[in-house]
Amino acid sequence: MITDYTKQMELIKPWEHKRRINVLGCGAAGSWVVFFLLKMGFENIHVYDFDTIEEHNIPNQMFKESQIGCTKLDSIVNIYNDFFNEENKRLTIHNTKITEDNAHALKDIVLCCVDSMTARKFIYENCYKYGQAELFIELRLSIWGAYVYTLYKNGKDWTEKYEDTLYADEETEVSACGVSQTALPAAVNAASIMIMKMIVWLRGEDPQHRLEYSIPDIYAITNE
Repeated sequence: MITDYTKQMELIKPWEHKRRINVLGCGAAGSWVVFFLLKMGFENIHVYDFDTIEEHNIPNQMFKESQIGCTKLDSIVNIYNDFFNEENKRLTIHNTKITEDNAHALKDIVLCCVDSMTARKFIYENCYKYGQAELFIELRLSIWGAYVYTLYKNGKDWTEKYEDTLYADEETEVSACGVSQTALPAAVNAASIMIMKMIVWLRGEDPQHRLEYSIPDIYAITNE
């Protein structure tokens, strides 16, 4: 890897952090999360998704029109190879759902960018609450902004409050992607926030448990 990362060294030195980073879902936010992690120099990135790219994905996801019909994971690998010339590959793809068979293998960091509440609850319980993940960051994206929830072990126990936010899929109106309407500004902002919360935790500090924001202004920030 020949990229010069000196301008971000006061924030993070990615080569000092070897923890496994699991990105679950490679859609409106997840595709940008993966791309930004790679651009910042993080290693040991594992991405889980099983979808193909459709036309309605192009306006808010990090894919090209020429990749419509391809799997998201093959496409993210192609983009990675286009951007970086390096011998030691930092990206591993898993074209599969998160199941009881593989959930407990997702140790260290889980960045949850999936579409449904059912999937969020399953991932939370099997990867974090009863699993090996030490840091769990979960995103709920809308056209105007997002909710970002952060839980981490050996910190303040926020599990009960988080579990109160897990409602049924039937309670929210969904689009063709399985989530409420989304647009590029909200997706890119949310991806950046998730990564910054991960960085705060990697620096040994305590990230806030709950962030709610709306573009163009952040209107609520709270730990409780």
